[in-house]
Amino acid sequence: MDKQMKKNQFCSKKIETSQFVFIRNVQEHTALEAAQHLRKKIENTKNLFWFGAKRQISYDEFVEEIASKSSMSNKDNLVKMSNAIVITSEKWIKKIAEEDATNK
Repeated sequence: MDKQMKKNQFCSKKIETSQFVFIRNVQEHTALEAAQHLRKKIENTKNLFWFGAKRQISYDEFVEEIASKSSMSNKDNLVKMSNAIVITSEKWIKKIAEEDATNK
C-alpha cells in the first residue's frame, strides 16, 4: 500500500472513531455514517470512467474532492466539534493529517 493510500485510510479511520458530528448538505451524521459515506464516495470515484479504476486516489484528491464537499450540492462538509465549534471538514482533516505527520 502506498503512502497516499495509508494517509487516506488514516484520515478515514480518524473520522470514524471521532466523537464529532459531521454535517453534509445541512443534515447531521454520526462519525460512523460519515466514514461509511466517504468510503462509498471513494469507490464511486474509482468507478468513474474518466478517473481510471486502477489509479489510486491521492491524498489531495481525497481531501479536496471527496471528503471536503458534497458532490451533489458542492457545499462544504462541516465538522461540529464537541465544544460546538463548527469547521470545514477540509480544515479538520488537514489538521489531523499534520498532527499524524509530526507524531512520527
